[in-house]
Amino acid sequence: MRTFTGGAQAGWVNASYPLAKLSVSASELTISASLVGTFRFAPGEVTAIEAFRWVPFIAQGIRIHHTRRDVPPRIVFWSLKNPQALAGEVHAEGFVATAPPGSAVPPQGFPFRIPFVIAVFAIWNTLFLLDRLRAPAGTHIGFTGPGTVVALGLLCITSMAVLRWGPAQRMALRSPESLATVAPLLKLVALVTAVGLVSTVAGLRAW
Repeated sequence: MRTFTGGAQAGWVNASYPLAKLSVSASELTISASLVGTFRFAPGEVTAIEAFRWVPFIAQGIRIHHTRRDVPPRIVFWSLKNPQALAGEVHAEGFVATAPPGSAVPPQGFPFRIPFVIAVFAIWNTLFLLDRLRAPAGTHIGFTGPGTVVALGLLCITSMAVLRWGPAQRMALRSPESLATVAPLLKLVALVTAVGLVSTVAGLRAW
């Protein structure tokens, strides 16, 4: 087994170099990254390993075309190595994609329902605006209050609900298949808002 250090993209979430690792053997290819997740593929679940360049020398690597419906369609491992050379080294380890080319998960469009997105943005901005309107005279623009706490809490709860609760998924997502695409993003949002909520509440108590 060989391991490479780089970055990774899964759906809408990206981890920059050197926060991701690619491990490969003849029987398994694994991409793991902080804040993105871990994705394992057997040869029969991969249709192709494609050398991929978005920005030469900055955003380049290999893209994994796969058949897994529970994984974001777009899986990319970013590397400082030449993409063709990296793909060759993966192949040299004995990992050979054997899934039929036509069975790869197709790219998906915008995964969220537009009314859901509008509602989230409207509620988020309204709660922050209420804090701003309630701020004491002369308070700097970064004033935080109950509106901030409620906004962070609602976004955290909403993210976790869409991840795990069927009715919330039907309300937020355009199709059941969209969940795999946005799951890494929802996990990241839930984590960031939870940390922000704790920090905000602690700051308010200290104030």
